[in-house]
Amino acid sequence: MVRSRFVVPGPDLRLETLLSTYQVGGLLQVDPVTVGRWMQRNNQPFSRTQGGHRRITVATVLALAKAHDVAVPAVLRHLVRPSIVFVDDEPRELKSVTRLLQPHAARVAFHAADNAIDGLLKIGEVQPTLVILDVVMPGLNGIEACRRIRATPSLKATRVLMVSANMTEAIERDALAAGADRCLNKPLAVRDILALLGVATRAEDL
Repeated sequence: MVRSRFVVPGPDLRLETLLSTYQVGGLLQVDPVTVGRWMQRNNQPFSRTQGGHRRITVATVLALAKAHDVAVPAVLRHLVRPSIVFVDDEPRELKSVTRLLQPHAARVAFHAADNAIDGLLKIGEVQPTLVILDVVMPGLNGIEACRRIRATPSLKATRVLMVSANMTEAIERDALAAGADRCLNKPLAVRDILALLGVATRAEDL
């Protein structure tokens, strides 16, 4: 049961705002002990104060709500919009997709990483609607990154698009076996990205 001493933050919250477990409990209407258990179960990131108290970002609160089928609190609903994490080691591709999605910034939140390790960290933080993974990257490749995403319970609803400049049948087969939802050749078309996000395509997107 939620205790009356919980302090619910005001409406001026941002995704990077840090909250205490008591504040998160107040927002999600659960005990702070439950919040801690959810954080551990879903391997969610948090920081600590100098006194050792947990601090949780609003982005993580939204991820917890999604993972545990809790209604998004009214004060956070303005922050909920489809989100993308694009992971590609080619600077030209990162710039291209960033430019492609800039006109849709009001409808889609966009994040990018230039390697799979940083990409997985960003994915865990953002809990995106869609991940776009390049197949060939140094170190950890896109297919192995996809396997790790699929092995993370809190990301079960995240869609994964694998992309390559040379998407062969063998690569597509391996990507789908790793849990990808779709495979496409580069360059990407904005209508394909919006369709995977569930965002309506407008005439100017075609």
